[in-house]
Amino acid sequence: MTRNKLIAKYVSSLLGKSKILDIGCADMPEVAITKPSLLHKIIVDAASQDVEVVGFDQNRERVEQLVEQGYKCICGDILNPIIESQYDLLIAGEIIEHIHDQSMFFRSVAKLLRSGGTALISTPNPSGIMSVLGYWLIAEERGGDGHVLWQSPKTVRSVAEKEGLILEEVHHCNWDYPEPWMYLAYPLELFPRMRPTLLFRFVKS
Repeated sequence: MTRNKLIAKYVSSLLGKSKILDIGCADMPEVAITKPSLLHKIIVDAASQDVEVVGFDQNRERVEQLVEQGYKCICGDILNPIIESQYDLLIAGEIIEHIHDQSMFFRSVAKLLRSGGTALISTPNPSGIMSVLGYWLIAEERGGDGHVLWQSPKTVRSVAEKEGLILEEVHHCNWDYPEPWMYLAYPLELFPRMRPTLLFRFVKS
């Protein structure tokens, strides 16, 4: 299952007057604001009528474009979020690998989650087949633009627990935006741990 489909499944399971915060709602530059595969659109579409979805991103231009499209979004820095509300579900898709200060990131996530709330955080899998083969064959890590680190389940659990976030599940997902050459790895990605994306589910203790 892809990251987007799995996140949508979690979102659709929320009932009642719940609140969702989508950190990094502007998504990647190559994903158009109007594109159906935009994660924020998928989250909003999957949420039931009583669930409030708020987007949060530091890219002011793309946040303004989302607001023009009718989405409820806030511009700000996740390392210093000026938000008073707390949320039942927090989603951060492919954001954590861009952030230098991991402790501050998880501290902000914990601050924004209500007690017992859930955080879904996705990031590239450092043990995925494309990452491993890239390093083996050409001695080059396949980090994207602006990536500053890799996060494995072991390291992310250690950092998050210090901020009161307990790692409950690790999902190994297929990539949502595959390029043609990536299909070469699909036979090996039948083994879950070789898939390119990790989706962590944390619960605030």
